[in-house]
Amino acid sequence: MSITQSRSLRHRPSRTVPAVVTAIILFAVGCAAVWAGVAALQGNTHLVETAAGIGTQTPWNSPAGYTIAAVLLVVGLVLLIVALSPGKYNAIRLNDPAANSTSRARSSSPVEYVIGRRALGRLARTRAEQVDGVESAAVKVSPRRIDVAVDTYLVDATDLQETVRQRLEQALADLDPATRPRIGVKTTTRTLD
Repeated sequence: MSITQSRSLRHRPSRTVPAVVTAIILFAVGCAAVWAGVAALQGNTHLVETAAGIGTQTPWNSPAGYTIAAVLLVVGLVLLIVALSPGKYNAIRLNDPAANSTSRARSSSPVEYVIGRRALGRLARTRAEQVDGVESAAVKVSPRRIDVAVDTYLVDATDLQETVRQRLEQALADLDPATRPRIGVKTTTRTLD
């Protein structure tokens, strides 16, 4: 019997930025080549002659040649490093609820529980908006921090800020994340127009 290791649910996102940048550059070069080819077929060779003239008149050991080569090298290296480096984790690991419960027998295979950062942000926004006095809420979630911006019409929002923080602390206690993010609440008082 072989033990296979499962893939983690807490994966890192793919790097699409280098692929998009490369695709845009290749698309632009391809469009320019097609445009120059169609113009040359119609008898207008000025564009092709100009591009070929610039390429043949610029020596490789000139400052312009070195500058172009250095810029292309830096752009290529940046795209390569960004493509190979992993992204940030897109989920927060939760503790196993069966670890505290004796009613369910533990299985031999490990079980992983996660919640996505967007889902945690929606949960935090919903819980914040359920507090009396909150007009709207905006949430930004990172693996270590949950920042909530609350809009209200209350003049003194000190108690509201603490109530929202307590409601979010309770929501986090219900989820039981493996590493508990800090909660920051900022209130903004709106004026009636």
